[in-house]
Amino acid sequence: MNLLRLLVLALLLIAVSACQPATTPPEEDHAPLRIALDKWVGYSPVAIAEAQGLFAQHGVEVEVVLADNNEHARQLLVTKQVDLATIVTFDAVAQAAAGLPIEVVWLFDTSSGGDVIVASSAIQTPEDLRGKRIGLRYGSFSHAFVQSALTHYGIDESEVQFVNLGEDAIPAALASGQIDAGHTWEPYLSDAVADGGRVVFTSADVPSVIMDCLAIQAEVAEDRADDVQAVISAVGEAAAWWQQNPDAGNQIAAERFDLPADEVSAIVSGLTLYDAADNTSLLTITGEDTAIAFIRPVVEAFAEAGVIQGVPELTQVFNAQFVMQISAESGD
Repeated sequence: MNLLRLLVLALLLIAVSACQPATTPPEEDHAPLRIALDKWVGYSPVAIAEAQGLFAQHGVEVEVVLADNNEHARQLLVTKQVDLATIVTFDAVAQAAAGLPIEVVWLFDTSSGGDVIVASSAIQTPEDLRGKRIGLRYGSFSHAFVQSALTHYGIDESEVQFVNLGEDAIPAALASGQIDAGHTWEPYLSDAVADGGRVVFTSADVPSVIMDCLAIQAEVAEDRADDVQAVISAVGEAAAWWQQNPDAGNQIAAERFDLPADEVSAIVSGLTLYDAADNTSLLTITGEDTAIAFIRPVVEAFAEAGVIQGVPELTQVFNAQFVMQISAESGD
């Protein structure tokens, strides 16, 4: 009898357990943060951090997605195919102006000669651009750069004709006579010069108009702040290492971007590179020598002209919390 009772009890326990909901599996770890990496030498700290395993050392899993160019990286970010992207700061602000919640969390460099207007041999000086066709990517930082160059020489936009072209298309368009001048940079600049083009203006004459940044979806910065902090710390460490070891850093960039090492060195010579200390100053909200102060006049001019959709609240676009944490940890 006792044996029968035990069998019945066992059967009841099996039936009850079968009716219980399955145990909830433990919460999965965060997916890797995805970073779109444009093939621009200024973004080498991301490539260096990847090559040296710095992301893992700082406790974050990262997947680097190589983008074809700045526009491709921007598209990957705004369509949420990646969490962060290396893009030009003006383009990040323009996206914020369009209502997209994007923030700038790191500044890589300023173009101080790396961006140029290259023209046909018939154009001797920037003033000769009046009445000419200029290739640029309309509504982007390329447009802002060319507009700044024209303003620098007192040329009104109505005095030229803009042709919407990417930087890689400039050499062929110049050689074919489709345009008279255009905005480009290496490695495309060398092709244009080899075909007889001449540089008539460089970004050295309009400092801080073109700044390269790491932009992020605002919700990612908020929801995964610890992981983002790890990314920025790794990038900051890589940036400092590159400045201390330029040849080794240039070699990593050359391999990642499939460029000759000497070409990397030439491109770097046209850049002002930033480290964590520079970022702490530049991403500060107030002051004359800040990213906001540098970019505001350009943004306001483009908003007034209707090229971008208004001026966003720049203090909400530039997010200094992550570089400030690096500064706090280093005791600076």
